Amino acid sequence: MLSKDRFLMQLIEAYDHLYDMVYLRTDPLADILIPDPSLSRKEKAWRLHRILMEVIDELDPGSQAPVGSAIFSRMAPPSAHGAALC
Repeated sequence: MLSKDRFLMQLIEAYDHLYDMVYLRTDPLADILIPDPSLSRKEKAWRLHRILMEVIDELDPGSQAPVGSAIFSRMAPPSAHGAALC
């Protein structure tokens, strides 16, 4: 069984390589989250990518987050905070 710390490290690695399909083909999370042996490594990589993207979408508070809230600060682009763009 995978420890919580190991799972979190694998999750971080997967997000670090979110758009690297070659990496995601060999990511251990693909086999854990998508255990179907009939799928190709390429299909598992795309499914893992979609799962990770769906999690991001679910965590997005959207326009309902108050501008001064902590969640807004984490999700908003720098320009929303009044930062100058260089």
